[in-house]
Amino acid sequence: MKTKILITFLLLSLTACKNSNKIERENQPTIYSVENEDKEMAEAIEKANQTLTDFNAVLSNPKIEVKSLKVKF
Repeated sequence: MKTKILITFLLLSLTACKNSNKIERENQPTIYSVENEDKEMAEAIEKANQTLTDFNAVLSNPKIEVKSLKVKF
């Protein structure tokens, strides 16, 4: 009986430790998921989407040596 309780506890502990909001990839930046209920983040994403064209135009500046822009396809 103690063994069953211990195994159950260990399994629950292992599944609880999983961070489903984070995707780690080898040699790539970590991706974090954002909950839909996060009002501030939703507003920031909306503003970023509205100004993406302006931001992309700034990246066309030849004086900037290192450029990157990550967009959703």
